[in-house]
Amino acid sequence: MEKNKFVLNPVKGKKGDYLGDLLTDKAIEYIENKKDQPFLMVLSFYAVHTPIGAPKNLVKKYKKKLIFLGVKEGGKARIADYDLIKDRLGYSKSSQNNPTYAGMIENTDKCLGRIVDKLEKLNLDRKTIILLTSDHGGLSTRGLDSKRTPATSNYPLRQSKGSIFEGGIRVPLFVKWSGKAVEGSIYDVLVNGTDHYPTMLEMAGLPLMPEQRTDGRSYMKATQGENCQRDGIFCYKWMARPDSTGDSRAISFIEGDYKVIEWLVEDKIQLYNINEDLSKKTDLSEKYPDSKKRLLAKMHEI
Repeated sequence: MEKNKFVLNPVKGKKGDYLGDLLTDKAIEYIENKKDQPFLMVLSFYAVHTPIGAPKNLVKKYKKKLIFLGVKEGGKARIADYDLIKDRLGYSKSSQNNPTYAGMIENTDKCLGRIVDKLEKLNLDRKTIILLTSDHGGLSTRGLDSKRTPATSNYPLRQSKGSIFEGGIRVPLFVKWSGKAVEGSIYDVLVNGTDHYPTMLEMAGLPLMPEQRTDGRSYMKATQGENCQRDGIFCYKWMARPDSTGDSRAISFIEGDYKVIEWLVEDKIQLYNINEDLSKKTDLSEKYPDSKKRLLAKMHEI
């Protein structure tokens, strides 16, 4: 029970247990029970979301690391305010200095490793596809009058969760597919969250079923090194949270190297090169008016 909200726990534990470990135990149990048949498992860790908490030994480990590196610790009340930078309607955290958050990340990494190890021990690793991704960027911003301490930094990406800038919408995506996806390869392909469904269908050799999706495009060929560029991506930031995350309502359209942003409240349009300018420091709308006009027209057609 937290803030008068009841949550039905999917796993049972005792005081001192860590949720990530318990969820991983259940995931491994599921894999063992399904090892002789095809299965789909979706594992959503609560980490690294708020509330920020990690095993004590890992927090201690990263506190020592901060001291060794000579970095001020963040993550307690307003101690971390020294590394906040004003950006539009809020402040953005510019450094990774929260030892508890670091502990959460390490624990999640170890849990994922346990799952991979289990697949290998059961000889399932070469016929199991693993997709690892996130729903949005890390929480690294707050409003100008907010008292909250951001948990992490997305630098060099600008801003964070809730923002239409890259720090809010650009997330990691890892694909492990033995014999198909080349290990260690990096593919420069535009992908949207809706693309996972048709991709998984194609990976499994099933029909793409366009009647069940509107926006999704399969990126399977990209995982095999083939050219696989999708059409543009539309983003709509419909709800502003200026106090908690320091953002405002906006729409954007990404196509190729460029991204156009229309701020709905401020009546302002900006154009950025998302590959050459990750931090979104240079507005190119006046330098390339034709590109701005073209992308704006495409965005308004959606």
